[in-house]
Order: sequence, then C-alpha cells, then structure tokens
Amino acid sequence: MKKVTAISSRSLEQAWLEQHHAEYAGAWVALEGARLIAQGASAREVLDTARSAGYDQPLIVHVPSEPQLPFGGW
Repeated sequence: MKKVTAISSRSLEQAWLEQHHAEYAGAWVALEGARLIAQGASAREVLDTARSAGYDQPLIVHVPSEPQLPFGGW
C-alpha cells in the first residue's frame, strides 16, 4: 500500500513573499510555512543552507527585483 502525502498549497509561503518582497528583492530565499529558513545569492547556496538546518523540502524561490507586470491578455 502506497503512502498518500498531502500536497501543500504553500499559501503561508505566498503570504510571506507578498509581505516581505521589498526586503528580499533580488535574493534567493528558502521558506517553510511563514518562516524564512535561508537567504542568499544563489539557489544552490540557499538550498544547501536549508538542508543543513534540517529542512528537506523548503520552498526555494528567487524574489524579483521588480514586481511582475499585470497580464493584459490577448
């Protein structure tokens, strides 16, 4: 019998990104829930730091320097 794992919506991480975007613009960050686990200049650096702190699958994301432009559609 296979173990069923719930898929996280990552809503806490999304809320954190919205709240802290300006503080971490241009950086890579690792998040677990609403908590910042690591930050750095590269995804590899951030992932290595997060894993060494005991987090197996944190959300690793690059925070853009500028907000995304709204989509105008066709």
